[in-house]
Amino acid sequence: MKLISPSSINKIQDINLSSVLEIDFETRKVEAFKEQLFVGNVVHDFIDMHFNQDAIYKVALTSALYANKNSRVKGIDLTNDELKGIQHNIDYCLKYLSKFDSFDIELKVFNKYDRKFFKQAIGGTADIVIHNDDDSVTIADFKNYNNPTTDDLTKAYYQTLVYANIIKDTQDVEIKEIQIVYPTQEQVITLPFQEVDITAIRTRY
Repeated sequence: MKLISPSSINKIQDINLSSVLEIDFETRKVEAFKEQLFVGNVVHDFIDMHFNQDAIYKVALTSALYANKNSRVKGIDLTNDELKGIQHNIDYCLKYLSKFDSFDIELKVFNKYDRKFFKQAIGGTADIVIHNDDDSVTIADFKNYNNPTTDDLTKAYYQTLVYANIIKDTQDVEIKEIQIVYPTQEQVITLPFQEVDITAIRTRY
């Protein structure tokens, strides 16, 4: 069985990207991060610990920093400005989430499909699944980039669309929209939900 992670998908056929191409990105509100991947992992781990493990702010931040310390490039120390930037992004994520009454954080999703020649499974972890008042669901993702590009947004859109389609198929819910959240720019980008033929997805084109 072939296992595909939504984060490895670089292209999905027949997806309309017109709404993505219309986006103008805001400039970042904090100093550029030396290691964006480290920052992104710290922010994600903080949100997970804070909401799923009921850790208070200071404990969640300390634990997230410690959990990711070995992923930093050797010799690059955490600066005060970088720490302030990380806290800025965490605070923006918390402000974003405070608008919603009900949501799931780090929701694991998985589905299997029978294709013509082999079986395929797609699975991963959706950052945020927001339960709207009208019983629909919004799928959102946090991206901690210094200077996001259209290509970055396109890949994030593909990834989040796959999560949305798996959740729609496995939980039988209506997907309202996709949101990509850029804390560094203090920008939330709302994109339309589109049906995806999961069985046709490949990681390379």
